[in-house]
Amino acid sequence: METRRSDGPVKILLVEDNPGDVRLIREMLAEAELTVFEVEWAEDLSTGLKYLKSDNVDAVLLDLGLPESSGLETLAKVQAIRAGVPIVVLTGLEDETLGAEAVRAGAQDYLVKGQVDANPLARTLVYGIERKRLEEDLQASEKRYRDLFEQSIDAIYTTSTGGRFLEVNQAYLDLFGYAREEIDAVSAEDFYSNPEDRSEFQRVLRENGYVKDFPITSLKKDGTTIHTLDSTVTQYGPDGEVVGYQGIIRDVTEHKESEDKLRASESRLSETQRIAKLGSWVWNITEDTLWWSDETYAVFGRTPQEFSPTHEASLAAVHPDDTEHVGEALDAALHQGESFDIYYRILHPDGSERVVQSRGSVTRDEAGDPVRMVGHVQDMTEQRLLEEQLRQSQKIEAVGQLAGGVAHDFNNLLTGIIGYTQLVQRKIGAESPQAADLGRVLQLSNRAASLTRQLLAFSRRQTLESKVFNLNALLQDSNKVLTRLIGEHIEVEFHPGPDAGNVRGDPSQIEQVVFNLMINARDAMPEGGKLTLETADVMLDEEYCDRHVAVAPGRYVMLAVTDAGCGMDAETLEQIFEPFFTTKERGEGTGLGLAVVYGIVKQHGGSIWVYSEPGRGTTVKVYLARVEEEAEEISYDEEPVAALTGSETILVVEDEETVRVITKRALEEQGYRVYTAATPGEAEALYSKHEEEIDLLLTDVVLPEMDGPSLFARMSEQTGSLKVLYMSGYAEAAILRNKLVAGEVNFIQKPFAQIELARKVREALGKE
Repeated sequence: METRRSDGPVKILLVEDNPGDVRLIREMLAEAELTVFEVEWAEDLSTGLKYLKSDNVDAVLLDLGLPESSGLETLAKVQAIRAGVPIVVLTGLEDETLGAEAVRAGAQDYLVKGQVDANPLARTLVYGIERKRLEEDLQASEKRYRDLFEQSIDAIYTTSTGGRFLEVNQAYLDLFGYAREEIDAVSAEDFYSNPEDRSEFQRVLRENGYVKDFPITSLKKDGTTIHTLDSTVTQYGPDGEVVGYQGIIRDVTEHKESEDKLRASESRLSETQRIAKLGSWVWNITEDTLWWSDETYAVFGRTPQEFSPTHEASLAAVHPDDTEHVGEALDAALHQGESFDIYYRILHPDGSERVVQSRGSVTRDEAGDPVRMVGHVQDMTEQRLLEEQLRQSQKIEAVGQLAGGVAHDFNNLLTGIIGYTQLVQRKIGAESPQAADLGRVLQLSNRAASLTRQLLAFSRRQTLESKVFNLNALLQDSNKVLTRLIGEHIEVEFHPGPDAGNVRGDPSQIEQVVFNLMINARDAMPEGGKLTLETADVMLDEEYCDRHVAVAPGRYVMLAVTDAGCGMDAETLEQIFEPFFTTKERGEGTGLGLAVVYGIVKQHGGSIWVYSEPGRGTTVKVYLARVEEEAEEISYDEEPVAALTGSETILVVEDEETVRVITKRALEEQGYRVYTAATPGEAEALYSKHEEEIDLLLTDVVLPEMDGPSLFARMSEQTGSLKVLYMSGYAEAAILRNKLVAGEVNFIQKPFAQIELARKVREALGKE
């Protein structure tokens, strides 16, 4: 897989005074298979430093033998300008020692001119960049450790071999009642109330190198005693000698006084550890023994009763595809370094996979041989899943914004096309030879309008008619129609949950969701099969919401659509909600079905999740917030409008000239007197002159200078009798969404036909 920055190729600054070497390096990087490079050349150090000050690069390829500066001084000057940039130095054949010194001085690597080919050069640069990132990650990890140390509710301490305190956190000071400046005057032995506790603690620590949850009756500064549990690990120096101890103390006084409180506290502690999924371990390399904390057992899905941790047994739990990777990391730490930090997969006894991050550090004896490795392991499965969910959600959100903007502008064009076509139709009559052609134009325009409605549904910018309804009742009313539409070769089963409650939303849009999901399920079973609809009342708890981005805990009504079709692989699942993505043959689908479903569900404040594997079918689960209000009656019949003409005066405010002109003509044909304005300023000027005449303000929502609702608010300050009808290519979420849902405003969505405009105008004029 190529290594690229998110915004383009890997950018390299080459500081080299020899044009021949520059040309050779450019050619080699152009031939490299690992990734794509963009090379910026500076022929001297001063030019390179200026470039570093003004622009960002991924790495610097630096010649240490420049005329104006040479050796480690050249490296230091670059580091002074951009301390964080990875630097790979170039040396001559006779200067390999200089290259090694440069690495010790902070360069990521060095290369000898004339001894490197294209792919090794590319790997060195990429590995240098990655190594720098790992160093930054390590620094971030150290900061996280420091934050954890200072903010921990447990008392943490570090002492010398003589028992003097080297470091304590605030929780330690609070527990024992000391000020920070007082802790230097006492030693660890002063905290033991019982000398026998101290002797036994030190004996276990000497024999094992660690003590876990050792019970101690401890002394506070004021002389009172508390019951504590002390977990301490011996710290070793580079030569394997004992250099100190680090421990955690927990106050269990109240727990010893009350077993009920003890159990409750242990339960909370266990839950915290389980959620954190962070365990610790100690590998005694000399004796080949391995100690696991309880949390480590939980991470690996095992218990102390059924599993004895050994080095070989722990490696056996690693996923076969990652065994080599883990082995190489351990070997590198044991024989070349002092620590490692890797991600890999493990297998639980039930066969399930988990992703873990393991960190460890090595201590060595006087001969330099590794004697001990201490580390932590953390389950990162949910975090990785959440990161992927968030990335996909942000990607779809960005595409939705683009789709909504395109649909908005296109609807303005369609309003003009449909309006002018209808005007010409009425003029030439049905007998004209051009009538059929105009009918075809209208048909195509309506298809285009349907496409924009789907885009608006995906981008969550369509107008919703909000009602409280029961999902079971809605599905029972529409199930027969939907079943006929998907064909007799599909067996449809509906299992309504008896306790499935009511939801708030647009019933027609939820029907569209069900229809699209059923069509998608049908297409996954071309030879026929069973399709199951299911509803249920569910409670999504904190644990579920922690694993799913943007889901709030609470009661929901779930709709599940399950098919027995071909299923989908992970790569397909990542793209199914993207507009125009389809697995069907060309011409068999637009790729908007599931994108529309996603947009409608999100606009209703719900969530949608898909579960599928190749050859094992697909289940789509939709969650809509449950409401306790009574369901409203759903009416599918439009009430007839007796008269659509009128004689009132209307002020039309629309910045798109085509829409403004065609709207004026359409209203005038219905008998209205019409004033038009392209901007809010023009509209206010007209209204000040004709205030007593104007009965209705017909305004676009988005206008230059100010939005439509603000314009109406300013005009209505002068008189309370003015009525308003808003129009737009989509419902502006920040401006009108809440009022539209509540039915407090009149709204017509572009593109609209003349008959629809006439009906909406009459409704607006007649609405009190």
